[in-house]
Amino acid sequence: MQATTIKNLSAIDTVGQDEILRQVSAGISYRQIAKNVGVERTSLIRYLTQPLVAPLHALAITDRSHSLVDDMLDIADDMDGDSSVDPETGRTFSSPCAVQRAKLRIDVRKWQAQVTNRACYGDKATVEITSTPLQDAFNALLAKGSCILPNKVATIDNDTGKVAD
Repeated sequence: MQATTIKNLSAIDTVGQDEILRQVSAGISYRQIAKNVGVERTSLIRYLTQPLVAPLHALAITDRSHSLVDDMLDIADDMDGDSSVDPETGRTFSSPCAVQRAKLRIDVRKWQAQVTNRACYGDKATVEITSTPLQDAFNALLAKGSCILPNKVATIDNDTGKVAD
């Protein structure tokens, strides 16, 4: 098995693990972090997936998702730029471009939060059903050697495993 090498590890060591994880937490893109550190993006990713760094990286990603949700609230509450004043008439009118831009910014952050922290911000809920009356009845029939087939009830011979009429 070939060992994974990280190009320019000294640059990563110079900046420091804490600073890199702070930038991940802050939502800075991996491309930008790599540029800030002075390494290739792939080298940065290899570094962040090393066994000793990966758990800290996972925590930074979780923190980033919470920061993204905070950003969404700030963007939604910010009304600067939502309206403009017509210099000729002095009338105030809403700026649909500013509203659409804010909506896009929120949607991107929402998507990122859902992808990076599906358990907390994902759209789909996981429902676990442990038992239902129908399932209990079916299991009772199977225990007795009976099976429900479409439009009829059949009995299964326990010795041969075949359906008996």
